[in-house]
Amino acid sequence: MYAKLPYDPIRDLIPVTNLADAPFALFVHPSLPVKSVKELIALARKRPGEITYASFGIGSYPHFATEALNALAGMRMNHVPYKGSAPEIPTFAEAGLPGYTSSAWFGLFLPAGTPKAIVDATHREGVRALQLPEIREPLLKAGFQVIGSTPEQFAQQVREDIARFTKIAREAGIKAE
Repeated sequence: MYAKLPYDPIRDLIPVTNLADAPFALFVHPSLPVKSVKELIALARKRPGEITYASFGIGSYPHFATEALNALAGMRMNHVPYKGSAPEIPTFAEAGLPGYTSSAWFGLFLPAGTPKAIVDATHREGVRALQLPEIREPLLKAGFQVIGSTPEQFAQQVREDIARFTKIAREAGIKAE
């Protein structure tokens, strides 16, 4: 998250493909008297601003993900940013909060104005590379979901994420450092 970028990500970049997606998990310290997402939400609603959560920095993806959770669940947890960066756990929908998803994606972009033939060839080779065992297996082992979307699908995802995160930043008062 930057106060000002020297480029416009929609105007100046061509989304080629979403390479991989890294879902986030929610972990609660054992000293907190909750055993589920539902219990955490109830406690946070009962004690607004008293429960803290950590991320690896202001404007980081976990910061935005938790602010989106706050908004959707109608609760308020206090953000504590840090510098720096799960086994069989239920999804938020399975834990009683449908509609909430959060993950970080890693995509491939080219400069605006790149000829379509080059965009298509880059996409084709990027998706092909994702199928190579020496690339795919380490990603899967690290918990990533291998994607390989079309340029059109990825462009739509980028536009939707920019709109979603702009709204979250505005509503949660997140400001660039």
